[in-house]
This record gives sequence, structure tokens and C-alpha cells, in this order.
Amino acid sequence: MAESPPKIHNLIFLIEKMSLEPPDDLHEVIFSLNRVSIPTRYPDDIEKMKKEYNRRKTIIYVEKGKDVLKWLKAQL
Repeated sequence: MAESPPKIHNLIFLIEKMSLEPPDDLHEVIFSLNRVSIPTRYPDDIEKMKKEYNRRKTIIYVEKGKDVLKWLKAQL
């Protein structure tokens, strides 16, 4: 039976724990998604986040996140 992943939100740690090496075009995306995920979990930072991540930028993150998920699924 496979070991369950730890309950954390650090994408970089989880990918390293799985001994995966993302392709160059996804490495920066994963780093960026990891950096964004932390502040969004804390309500005090929501106003700052809304200013920094407008609709266009958010759509880009969602689309790139889909690319990361597709890559991860291919690794299974």
C-alpha cells in the first residue's frame, strides 16, 4: 500500500517527496503556485491578494495549474 502524503500545502516539498523532476516549463509555475497558496489561506492578506492578482493573472494561474495537474497525472 502506498504511503499517504503528509498534510501540508508545500507543492515543492510534495513533488520532491515523490522524487519527481518537473519539466523546465512547469518548474517556475509550481514555484509560483506554491508561493501564492500560503497567503490565500490567511484572511488578513485577502485585500492585498485581490490587488496583486487581478482576474487576468488569476486565469493564467488556473490554466497553468491545469498543466501541472496534467503532468502529475501522467507521472502516476
